[in-house]
Amino acid sequence: MTDTLNRDFDGALAQVQTVQKALVDSGVWIPSVLTGLPADIADYEGVCRRKGAAKTFLHVSSCFPRKGVDVLLEAWARAFTTRDRVKLVIKTFPNPHNTVQDQVWNLSRLYPNMAQIQIVNRDMERDELVDLFRDADVMVLPTRGEGYNLPALEAMAAGLPLIVTGHGGHRDFCGPADARLLDYEFALSDSHVRDTVAYWAEPSVDDLVDALREQTQADQQTLIETRRQRALASARRAVDPKRWSQTVADFAQALAGPVERTPVRTNWVSTWAVRCGIAEYSRFLLEQASPEWRDVIEVVADDRTDVERDLVDHRKAWRVSWDFSEDRLLEDIDRSNPEAVVIQHQDGLMFWDRLARMANDRRMMSRVTVVTLHTVRSLDALAEADRLQVIEALGRFDRVLVHTVGDLNDLKRLGLMENVALFPHGALRPGTAAPAVRALDGGSGPVIGCHGFFFDHKRIDNLIRAAAKLKSRWPKLRLRLVNAEFPSPISGEAIIAAKAVAQETGMSGSIDWHTAFLPVEEIQGLLAGCDLLVLPYDETGDSVSGAVRVAMSSQVPTLTTPVKIFSDLGDAVASVQTNTPDTLAEAIETLLASTERRTELQQRMQTWLEIHDWERMAANLEGMVKAL
Repeated sequence: MTDTLNRDFDGALAQVQTVQKALVDSGVWIPSVLTGLPADIADYEGVCRRKGAAKTFLHVSSCFPRKGVDVLLEAWARAFTTRDRVKLVIKTFPNPHNTVQDQVWNLSRLYPNMAQIQIVNRDMERDELVDLFRDADVMVLPTRGEGYNLPALEAMAAGLPLIVTGHGGHRDFCGPADARLLDYEFALSDSHVRDTVAYWAEPSVDDLVDALREQTQADQQTLIETRRQRALASARRAVDPKRWSQTVADFAQALAGPVERTPVRTNWVSTWAVRCGIAEYSRFLLEQASPEWRDVIEVVADDRTDVERDLVDHRKAWRVSWDFSEDRLLEDIDRSNPEAVVIQHQDGLMFWDRLARMANDRRMMSRVTVVTLHTVRSLDALAEADRLQVIEALGRFDRVLVHTVGDLNDLKRLGLMENVALFPHGALRPGTAAPAVRALDGGSGPVIGCHGFFFDHKRIDNLIRAAAKLKSRWPKLRLRLVNAEFPSPISGEAIIAAKAVAQETGMSGSIDWHTAFLPVEEIQGLLAGCDLLVLPYDETGDSVSGAVRVAMSSQVPTLTTPVKIFSDLGDAVASVQTNTPDTLAEAIETLLASTERRTELQQRMQTWLEIHDWERMAANLEGMVKAL
């Protein structure tokens, strides 16, 4: 869809800000304009006859999963019983994704004293629907995502008090002064129309229980009435056909001229050509960027870079950690005078306060600025005053990109949402056929692989102990450790400790040690010869793992621990509850014994790799920068 819009259209009309932002965040770079919706709400205006506490609650939707009816039903069952003399009316229509009747039946078995629920499962003429609004006391819409949310606008126009999720298209015309907004967390979308990595807002059941009960409480009625009156006025302001027509006409006129299609001159601030995950991340993205964009990108690297021109032009203008000088970097950027600055941020390379000072500097404010945060959780380690300053500074970037839904929620909790976008970490799309999944009997020699820089938290020592336990079943079993030594003493110490464990467990002769920093193609070749890959990591402060993506590109079934850096992998990998040697050994044995399960994992992995392809991610980022 993104390619189609960019190739075949001159502009896009967006009814609400969330849609306009979604276009940009998806890489749609053609111009767009915010139009609103000239909805006809005249039949609904002022029809609500509510007086006092609510008795009839109304929900109007298709009952698709996106509409959150499952959340509503659970909250309803918890909020009220038959003693409360309230009723929930669900107006919907038959469709393949509508299972509300089954949901109500199952819920009634768990909550036999649940308050009354009436389902109207048919199409209605408008006058019948208006009658439902007239007879109701409150509208409840715990939606997970909306492109506009017309029922919310109709409820506001009717004077029907509104309970609605605090995220979605309706936020353009509906705020906390107009409705009871539900708290939510972001979650991966389960919509039937999702394509790539998509997320939606998961409304809080607990908050919805409170919101439902508030509608029946005497001490809440003044606040509810105040919101209701404000919502009536907001609904009238939201629909203005003349304004809509003028906006569209002006936009069409503006598009009559030539559309700018030249690539954006960009400074890319990142480590480069050094042993560093951020440097590898940048290389993978820039390798897949369009040649036109790559020609106008300059990497602004730290002083450790020691290569001639490599893929893109680069220059050195900063030092890592305590030696970082934002003034030196900003002066360099100002001299280069790019149209856009893209920063790859990791707090061990560039401290949070230095990033904040860059964001606040006038030399950044005249350009499009995008920062990718690779370690969001480390914000919690800052003192509260320092953290608030950083969050305020991050708000100055045109986009703050994060890799996981968990990162989105962390920033939401800290008060940063408007300029934040989910930008999944890319992955190498395999260029060769997947290795065959072998059937393994007692005489076979299974090969178990591992990948990533060699650190204690990778728990390679536990993997060695687990492999030793499997020797009784597979005496020819081998470990293939493709774990490069990182240029720091702690990595070398971890290797020494792991070799001591190998000696202790009798595994020394059954391990292939590959601790040199190898080209990706060589890593893929080594891992492709394995039957199973195991990454038994401890929790870390990073958002995602680059190593697991390289490992998965070998298309060998993979087992990981359930830590945050693997949270975006979903069912593309198998998961083991803990990384103790006994638990690891049991999980590894189960997978090695099942060709069916390993084949299933391999197939899911291939789909995941296609969705996260670096080429797709690079095109997304290029379009985003151009749109901004």
